[in-house]
Amino acid sequence: MNLIKSIKSVVITGASGTVGETVVDSLREHYELTLFDIKPHPRFPVKLVDLANWHEVYNNLPEADAIIHLAAIPQEDSPEKILRSNIQATLNVFEGARIRGIQRVIFASSIMTYLGHHRQSKPIQPLHPQFHTLPTTHYAVSKLYGEQLGQVYAHNFGLSVICIRLGWYPRIPTTQEHLDSQLPILISIQDCKRLFHACLAVETMEYAIVNGLSRGGKDYYDLDIGKELLGFYPNDDLEATAYQHRKRLGLLVPLLQRD
Repeated sequence: MNLIKSIKSVVITGASGTVGETVVDSLREHYELTLFDIKPHPRFPVKLVDLANWHEVYNNLPEADAIIHLAAIPQEDSPEKILRSNIQATLNVFEGARIRGIQRVIFASSIMTYLGHHRQSKPIQPLHPQFHTLPTTHYAVSKLYGEQLGQVYAHNFGLSVICIRLGWYPRIPTTQEHLDSQLPILISIQDCKRLFHACLAVETMEYAIVNGLSRGGKDYYDLDIGKELLGFYPNDDLEATAYQHRKRLGLLVPLLQRD
């Protein structure tokens, strides 16, 4: 198993995105951060890098202890765009990490890798990344590619790789009705912060895939694997998760009533 101690410097790709902004806010007082995106951010200094361009990755990626790879087209799109932004870019990030001697890669996969299982309202048993995978989009396939690529780099080159099948983190615009209908697949703002801290803090890790959701998803997704491997214990239930995202999105409505 790969033993990593004292991560101090972290590269974050997709730092200007919705999840990226939350992760940067959470980590910036604890780590030395280098931020990548294809667009600037109004509050953080960001290096403008096209991750699908190997020369830009090679010339800009610093030596660091870890890299959090969030950058991607975040939903289904044309195969050409998915190929470039989600597959070629991810390959470049892993290869860049290998060349620069980066010890740990944290890859943002997606619960959309389970999408074919979502046709039933509730699975017979909570979905587990080792046993359940059923992609139905090019986007989901691109995330599975990243997971498998991470296993190659962990096995062949000794990188420590953690893949997170991340729950939905809604972007503007999102309606209250749509948000409320998707609560079990959400990860709260605070649990998202806890999750990425846990991924950086764990010392011994070769390769893992975990589900990244809040407690409201426990009947649908196996959350024990994150507890066992990372010490990540999601705190927020459906009510807390809904409130945090409603506040962030400007959907100022009363909290959900508990059952």
